[in-house]
Amino acid sequence: MMEISPDCVLCTIKKIDNLYDQLSEISSDKLHFMKKIYHLAAEAEQNDTAPHLSAKMMRVLLKDMNLEDPYKKQKVAYNKLLLTKEFGIESLIRESKKPVIAALKYAMVGNLIDFGAMDDVPEEELEKLLASAINIELDNEILDEFFLQLESANKLVYIGDNAGEIVLDKIFVKILTEKFPNLKIAFIVRGKPIFNDATMEDAAQIGLNELVTVYANGSDIPGTQLDYISKDALSLIEDADLVLAKGQGNFETLVGCGKNIFYLFLCKCDLFTKRFNMNKFDGVFTHESRL
Repeated sequence: MMEISPDCVLCTIKKIDNLYDQLSEISSDKLHFMKKIYHLAAEAEQNDTAPHLSAKMMRVLLKDMNLEDPYKKQKVAYNKLLLTKEFGIESLIRESKKPVIAALKYAMVGNLIDFGAMDDVPEEELEKLLASAINIELDNEILDEFFLQLESANKLVYIGDNAGEIVLDKIFVKILTEKFPNLKIAFIVRGKPIFNDATMEDAAQIGLNELVTVYANGSDIPGTQLDYISKDALSLIEDADLVLAKGQGNFETLVGCGKNIFYLFLCKCDLFTKRFNMNKFDGVFTHESRL
């Protein structure tokens, strides 16, 4: 796991504070709410993760406001938006010289749609990244290793991240199943609503469950913290020949676990741009052994 940093704690507090202001019209309750949030921050241990702290703070907010899924509107909207682009993007991928790599690049770009890491996801920025996705340069050694493992693997676990983004994951999964017909793919989503992370409901909305078996991980943490996911989800990961984990939250909760995991995401905050020496919204495709 990626240990929580003071910057992560502060960022998480700001995120929950901003969300409270967006959702609440009763300012007199905010002091009581923020006391509980700062108490959680004070109790955070260094060996915890930012996604876990986010989940604990979100539980307080949802309980205080009697809400279940405050990002449902955004999730539905981005699922619909990406579904309108699905045919065109898939056509471009199939016309490319290397469809699997092209599909991977589009799946990477979809990681921009992250309301957990950002307060807003500008459609113009998404359009810009989609338009340039095919030209992204990736580490050839990592790609070679990925293809080598795909050729010999029987079980791939694909851990998704956000709504909207999973439309591009869906295309990637479709291309993978065609290129590697002996590969059995299991797709894992969050077990409960948290930010705009994809759940079973989102998978059904975009038709992902018609293509591949989708599993909920039983957790509301915006990542895959192995100590907190369901036994079934853990067994899938333990039994997989390889795992593909999308997004910063999955990276933060899985890195260092020693499993055969490829990570795919965009750098969306200063902590990640500094760690990988990249610019904001640059893409990362790497393997656990490199970290």
